[in-house]
Amino acid sequence: MQREGGIDGPQPASMYRRTAAEIADSGLAWARPDRALFAAGACHVLALRMIERFPDLGFSVHYMRPTNSDRGHHLFASDGITAFDFNGYSEAQLLRAVNIAALRSEQPNWQGRFEALDLDLPSFCTRFSHRLPAQFPGDVIRRADRYIDQLTATSSG
Repeated sequence: MQREGGIDGPQPASMYRRTAAEIADSGLAWARPDRALFAAGACHVLALRMIERFPDLGFSVHYMRPTNSDRGHHLFASDGITAFDFNGYSEAQLLRAVNIAALRSEQPNWQGRFEALDLDLPSFCTRFSHRLPAQFPGDVIRRADRYIDQLTATSSG
């Protein structure tokens, strides 16, 4: 498995957190590069689309949920050993550690949990109040598919 993200491994999703203006204006958020969009704002689409497209990988969605903060939500696909998110493939344990360390550097008392969920995209969005694909200003499924294709081609080549 080839690591993506940075030279030393994956980058934390919090590096790409949306600004207040991007949260208020979905068009501004949509205009960000793919990496930023799928790190923060559409990580749920990317993770669940990866699982849907490649069921033989045995991935499920893993939800990083803060327990004492509003910040720190992130979704990725994983089989418990390997993870896939905006970074591409990485070691699941390392991806968790990088995200926790980054959040704790901003919020020293940050606490959260990782939940493996068995939900499709519409069910996840409904249950956890995330945007459905139709609520994005463009075709987020097509954009996620293109990004997945780029990341998986890089990781396998």
